[in-house]
Amino acid sequence: MYGFYSDNKDKFEERTNKVKKAISFLILALCLFLMFMHGVIPFSSLVVRIVAGIGIVISGLAALYGGTEFYNKMSGGKIKSIAIKKFDSSAISENELALMFANSDYAGLVNASSADNQPIQLYVDEDETGKVFYIQLMKYYSKSDFSGMSEVKVISEPEYSQVYKNIKNIKST
Repeated sequence: MYGFYSDNKDKFEERTNKVKKAISFLILALCLFLMFMHGVIPFSSLVVRIVAGIGIVISGLAALYGGTEFYNKMSGGKIKSIAIKKFDSSAISENELALMFANSDYAGLVNASSADNQPIQLYVDEDETGKVFYIQLMKYYSKSDFSGMSEVKVISEPEYSQVYKNIKNIKST
């Protein structure tokens, strides 16, 4: 879905949350301080260094790559991921799922059996302000190739209100 938002810059914008970035940099600085000045905490210096090292990696990645979110330019609403459903491939075929998706059979998608670690997944994002759902079937074609099995379907008013209950009933697995 990231590619969809990135490719449609006329409809979506990526905003950086400066507060989240600042907090990540502060935690990074604290972890760097603890890595070299581990004696300020009266605890095993090895444990302090290990925790500080883990903190450096996590906060460093969060500071560099985190804190950005997509917004709908028309409504100003934030795009939030609301569900990722993994379909049980032993109970329902790929073609049946694709047909339900193409025919907008959201009740069928909700009721289709789910299981963990499955190759076919339904991603659901929402712009609550603009009353828009963005949904896409994704598939693992191999261990390293996870991409869209369908185009991103954009559901806006008046259809948004009609399918709201069904789509909100999709539970993440």
